[in-house]
Amino acid sequence: MAAFAPLWGLLEQVPDPRRAEGKLADSEWNSHVAAILRVERDVLTRSAKTGRWQRSTHTAYYLSNMPINAARAGEAIRAH
Repeated sequence: MAAFAPLWGLLEQVPDPRRAEGKLADSEWNSHVAAILRVERDVLTRSAKTGRWQRSTHTAYYLSNMPINAARAGEAIRAH
């Protein structure tokens, strides 16, 4: 997987019709969304076979129906 690491950033730039980019504004949900949160997580996964740790990055998106600051959003996401 490490050999593909430079390509992931390029892949994210390719338009994907499954992604929500620009689609929220044209939906009935637009009036209900006050904030869109993007969270990037560094995840460590241990291999039971080798005992080695593998690092990966995950991106998650959350919608909020009220304005929210970063500190409160972090608390809410961790408690979810």
